[in-house]
Amino acid sequence: MTLIAAHRGGALEWPENSPSAFRATAASAADQIEFDIHPTRDGEIVVFHDATLERTSDGSGPVCARTLAELKALSLAGTRGESMLTLAEFAEIFAPTAITLRMELKSGVDHRPYPGLLDQALSVLDRFGLRGRTVVTSFDANVAGQAAAKPGLAMAIWLVEPAMQIRIGTSGVMAVARAHGISRLGIRCTSLDAPTLAELRQAGYGVGAWAVNEATQIADMLALGVDVFTTDRPSVALRLRDGVQPIIGRRQVAALTNVPQATRDAILAAPDTRAAHTHWHAALPAFAEVETGGTPQPPQPRASLRIGAWNLERALYPERSAAMLRRHGVEVALLTELDCGCHRTGQRHTTAELAALQGHCYAYGLEFLELATMAQPFAMADATPGNRLGFHGNAITSALALQQPVVIRLDEVSDWYVAPQGGQKRVGTRMAVAGIVAMGEAEIVVCSVHLESASTEFGRAQQMRTLLDALDRMAEGRPVVIAGDLNTHVRTPSEALFDLARARGYDWQACNAHGPTTRPSTWSVGCGNYTLDWFCTRGLMASAPQIVPAVDADGTVLSDHDLVLVTVEPG
Repeated sequence: MTLIAAHRGGALEWPENSPSAFRATAASAADQIEFDIHPTRDGEIVVFHDATLERTSDGSGPVCARTLAELKALSLAGTRGESMLTLAEFAEIFAPTAITLRMELKSGVDHRPYPGLLDQALSVLDRFGLRGRTVVTSFDANVAGQAAAKPGLAMAIWLVEPAMQIRIGTSGVMAVARAHGISRLGIRCTSLDAPTLAELRQAGYGVGAWAVNEATQIADMLALGVDVFTTDRPSVALRLRDGVQPIIGRRQVAALTNVPQATRDAILAAPDTRAAHTHWHAALPAFAEVETGGTPQPPQPRASLRIGAWNLERALYPERSAAMLRRHGVEVALLTELDCGCHRTGQRHTTAELAALQGHCYAYGLEFLELATMAQPFAMADATPGNRLGFHGNAITSALALQQPVVIRLDEVSDWYVAPQGGQKRVGTRMAVAGIVAMGEAEIVVCSVHLESASTEFGRAQQMRTLLDALDRMAEGRPVVIAGDLNTHVRTPSEALFDLARARGYDWQACNAHGPTTRPSTWSVGCGNYTLDWFCTRGLMASAPQIVPAVDADGTVLSDHDLVLVTVEPG
């Protein structure tokens, strides 16, 4: 089994090398904890990454030029006044756990190793009986070789820089390792493929990977079967390793695979544990499928594309909703919260009906298997008790042919199985549906995403990062439109996920009209007015954003979310 090391305590989930990050890792299922050490001016050892203080603290200058007391007076970036740990304090956190320590020996500002740092660190770890649970790593082959010669360590690893690997080749890397008595190598994940791994293993080397942070990279390293990898996103890595796959589902089907009633009964009878949820989520084929159907309209020249985004709140009114989309000239509809085979919406396949009523093709993906049955809010044509399928998910309907449709599963940052909110017991995770449409010569990636309501903004940012990683791979330079629902009570779209999108080149200023996008509805009588629904675009010119009240001519509220619109054209 591939081991997972929380890099700097999970630097994309917690402030790096911070006490809070390390305590979270100590309570997690991570196999290893990666951390970095520097000496202080007065002979102590602190856990800190950079040779200087500016990037991740409110101090400045070299770490080794400060006394421990001076360093302890500094605050770590991203924390509420937390200070850096000494190696002894770090050891106290992990001594009671079974987690392996992965200690990187850093160099000073002159890029030279600190004399005597290894022996000094081992003397600290020996006080806690941790030498045998410690892996020493270094980008300096001489330092890694010195560690390899120390008795009692779990292992020593030479971390190979990509530039070094390119310059001397795999054979040269092995020659350097042999000369220093090193039998374990750490290769950057972007420089490690199956042939390289096979060559190193054939020569008897243990091989791990580092900088494995994108969800697709994590999946790649797990598929390769490397010995271990370091990641800034250990929760994602653990989730993927333990069976909640794929991060991207490409298997196209005419209908999502039904979950027989006997299987649903077995799920309900299973223990209310995360392990049980992980098992069933991985075992049900529908979670790896994308259902496609309908018929696109004949190709025609288009200078622009009118796109609608709508959380349809289970799609209680498919005919009325489709009529509203047609009235506003929506050519691509990015939709969320759609039922299929649920008692509460009359056992209807709402996505297929919406597509047919618009004259669109569609792609539909499963977010949750609904294990509980909700009552119908009014009498429906089909009142069959129980959920015939119990599917609830997201979709795209499109007048244009939809190419390469995929389902992108997002990070499980909340629980709907062990302790479900409001008795709404489910198997699944939040997800997105994406595909490619062609406007003449221009191809555009379109994506509908539903983020987690029962989470903090940092959980949703984690989900957004996974989504952006997947879309970057899928887009391969194509323009992208993302339509999303923040799915929680915020009054303006100001969450951390938008900073992530901006850093990847996305813009939302020209895409969105100002104003609330939610309202009380048949289901949500107490819903307030919040700004939850948005577009982000990259590589496109956006115009004519609009918020359309989700209210039919007779006053019927079709959803607790309004329809939002935008026009895009190639930039």
